Amino acid sequence: LLRSEAASATTLFQTGKVDHLTADATEVFWVTDTTPARLERATVDGAADPDFGFDIEGIGDLALDEDFLYWLESAEEGRVRRIDRRTHVASDIGAAGRGAELALYGDSAWWRTADGQVRRARLDGEGAPTLALEAGAVALSGGEAGLFVGHESGYAWPIEGASDFGSALFPRDELPSVLAVGARHLWWATGGVVARSDASGRVEVIAPTRPAILATGGGRVAWYRQGTVTTRSLD
Repeated sequence: LLRSEAASATTLFQTGKVDHLTADATEVFWVTDTTPARLERATVDGAADPDFGFDIEGIGDLALDEDFLYWLESAEEGRVRRIDRRTHVASDIGAAGRGAELALYGDSAWWRTADGQVRRARLDGEGAPTLALEAGAVALSGGEAGLFVGHESGYAWPIEGASDFGSALFPRDELPSVLAVGARHLWWATGGVVARSDASGRVEVIAPTRPAILATGGGRVAWYRQGTVTTRSLD
């Protein structure tokens, strides 16, 4: 696992092959690409937590808020689960089906299923999960501007919040593989570009490349391609 600061990167510790990873200013969580998969934790200064790790039967995505780590678990009918970051006590949020992508926005966890639906469940666990979009979702991301879905029609639009954003048309008629949301821009990666649009729908191609990962943190957006991590200001 590496941490990048300005133009340099520091090795924190050896993780083996990683399937999913998420981090904030204090902690890093990742899932090992092993059988069974294992959820692990460390602090951002490189101190691994040998008492935290536990096995997970198939995982779709990870998300963090101040108090909990959330994940999609594909065992049996699929679940949205969470673990308290202080007590390390795990609990269920609700049934997820075959979840592929997870985002937090407002009072809910939102996820895209493998068959293109978007579902939501309250973070407090009250009530059953509900359907937010019936079909066609190919990417999902939440951020300061709102919760956005990328759709097989070639458009992205906010399904929660972001009242000043219209829909965005993806360039070159390519569907996005990932989305990232800032306060004033929606970012996405398609098969050939990293691009962003503002509330007016104006599209700007940032990099003519197909990244493996697009992520945000600390007010910046980053993408990984063939051994190189590139970062830009999110807005």
